[in-house]
Amino acid sequence: MGSNFKDKGILCLLVILGCILEISQSQEVIQLNLCLNTRLVIPPCTGGKKINIILESYGRNPEGVERCQPHPTIDCTIRGDVFINLCQGKTECSPRFRPVPYYPIKASKCPQIETDDVEILTNYLHLEYQCLDRIRSRISLNQPCELNLDRCKDNNAHCDPDFLQCRCVKGYFAKIINGNPVCVPHIPLNGLCAVPDICNSTNAECRGGRCRCKPDFYEKYGSCGEFLLC
Repeated sequence: MGSNFKDKGILCLLVILGCILEISQSQEVIQLNLCLNTRLVIPPCTGGKKINIILESYGRNPEGVERCQPHPTIDCTIRGDVFINLCQGKTECSPRFRPVPYYPIKASKCPQIETDDVEILTNYLHLEYQCLDRIRSRISLNQPCELNLDRCKDNNAHCDPDFLQCRCVKGYFAKIINGNPVCVPHIPLNGLCAVPDICNSTNAECRGGRCRCKPDFYEKYGSCGEFLLC
């Protein structure tokens, strides 16, 4: 098994303590610090090349068949989509254990397979990484997302931890432009503007290079109120 793995020259990456990744290719073993803001940073994919990697806490059922020996302390995993460096990772537990629905592992120790809905690994797990198209892997506003994976399509959006959806970051708000929600900066009344439909107030518009109240509306407390006829 070991010689077959080396002969194929497939990368086998092992997450160990302290965010250190052990990379083994043929006879070479390199240790690198590749963690960035809780995300595992992997060298860019090569088109059409499949990379097997051992990774704790990311995973999904695989298509690959190669097996890598995991670190003795890594015997738990969770299921879910992985998009790291435009690659999609997939995992599989040992065949003698049943696949189960995705639930985050909160305990530091491995759960019991009889009671906890998680995948249990014994001596190996499968992982296959394939390059994905950047556009297809991005998520639109208000769509479900995963924390720390930075897949929101809008550059001014992030995965909101309260809603687990792509939402605009602080200082921006979602506005429908050309039929699509876009994160635009909060431009108050009388603030400088350059394009239509970018003003913060609902009843304001960009006119003369500034956000002003629309006709039949008046400015009050930083917003535009409607004139009421007595």
